Amino acid sequence: MTHRLFALVACALTFACDADRPTTPLRSPTVAKAEAPELRAAPTTTAGPSRALEAPTPATTPKDVIAELAATPHPSLVGPFAALTLTQTTTVRDARSQAPQLFANRREGALTGPYAFTAKEWFDQLFEVAPLGQIDSDFDQWLVGSLRVIRRAEGAEQALAAAWGDPKTDGSAKVWLAPELGLRADLHRPHGVDASRIAITLRGYTPLATLIGTDAALFGFEEGAPILGAKGSDLVRRFGRRIMDYDKIRLWPIENGGPIDLWFAAPFELDEASLPDHLVTGFALELGNDQAVSALLEKKLGKPTIDRDDDRIRVYRKSPRVTFDGNELVVGEKLDGYSAIAP
Repeated sequence: MTHRLFALVACALTFACDADRPTTPLRSPTVAKAEAPELRAAPTTTAGPSRALEAPTPATTPKDVIAELAATPHPSLVGPFAALTLTQTTTVRDARSQAPQLFANRREGALTGPYAFTAKEWFDQLFEVAPLGQIDSDFDQWLVGSLRVIRRAEGAEQALAAAWGDPKTDGSAKVWLAPELGLRADLHRPHGVDASRIAITLRGYTPLATLIGTDAALFGFEEGAPILGAKGSDLVRRFGRRIMDYDKIRLWPIENGGPIDLWFAAPFELDEASLPDHLVTGFALELGNDQAVSALLEKKLGKPTIDRDDDRIRVYRKSPRVTFDGNELVVGEKLDGYSAIAP
């Protein structure tokens, strides 16, 4: 009896306590949802790198064409130019197929001007592909004349000289040569550009000794077959896109100066349609380099005689006639500064 009385008192007390609490309905227990971590930049501290989750960023150190050139033992095609094969017959179309990124942009309004290329990884450097001008409606068939990079001048000459040795000079330009590659690098101040900038121009070249050659019957630039006596149509077939404006053959420069023009035309056009049977009776090239050319001609053809009508002209061979006046080399007949082509 006493036990039952105590139980009833306990129940009454429990009920009275529960009556003071808010009542809530019974429901199934729920699991709290996990929130995705917020993607944010790590705070900057002096205690070391943060472990906060952050997106990876690419390397931001720009490439430097001078550093890449200086890493080679001689002038070379590096950077965006590395994919190119540069020959005397390389056309714009050829170069575009080898390195399309170089041709993605074109200077506005420049019909025959250079293609210009820039990229973030080559910060503050402008790459250009300059075509050789000629009369032609198909611009893709123009030849690649030179490759140029414009960048800040600071440290460029010193870095290249340390890698390649002391340069030669050609006017105001500093010149380095790679005869085994037929490649020449000119460091010069570009026209119309801020004085703090400098240009590195890479182009093919032919050593003067190779251009003249040692064969008494042929010159090196004739490439294995005589130009004198050749048909106009044969020249078109042999030299193709190197025939400029229908009246000359454009040759690579030598160790100094620009491209060399071999003039072989009279005042009519040299093309396969109009000159299928005309023969070249003479041609001329302006070479300069008096002493060097004279020495090579003497080694090739023997000591010269002096022309009886003009004592500036040295005659190295009488038939077919070969002369040099210290600047212009003439083979065969000459007509008013141009070589003659006879019907």
